[in-house]
Amino acid sequence: MSGVGITATRHGLTDAQRLTLGTALADAWLKDEGSIAHRFHHGDCVGGDVEGAQIARRQGYRVVAHPPINPRLRAYWPSDEVLPERDYHARNRAIVDASWLVIGCPDGPERDRSGTWSTIRYARQTSARVVVIMPDGSTA
Repeated sequence: MSGVGITATRHGLTDAQRLTLGTALADAWLKDEGSIAHRFHHGDCVGGDVEGAQIARRQGYRVVAHPPINPRLRAYWPSDEVLPERDYHARNRAIVDASWLVIGCPDGPERDRSGTWSTIRYARQTSARVVVIMPDGSTA
């Protein structure tokens, strides 16, 4: 596990989520488990993925994109490293598997048909630390 991963709503982050995410990334930088290069893994989709990548880049993280095969919601954000395209499910699991900390930024309460929540549920089954930042900025 080589960094921090994000799973976020395609609708974009709230101001409260952006603020809490910035603090969480700053804290993670200090706690990063001896990583040679601080890495931030994102799914390269419009909305929260790109907003998270922008915050991470400003904080000095090396930004790694895990793009989807389907280009419909892809952001094509200029990351430091772009991995091969994968379907959404495999891509989301790869982000989690590459991360010691997974930060989830959903657009609302947990629900079954949500890629963000599905990824959070998967992350909770792994050894990764999971932080969920709700739209009001609170964490769970």
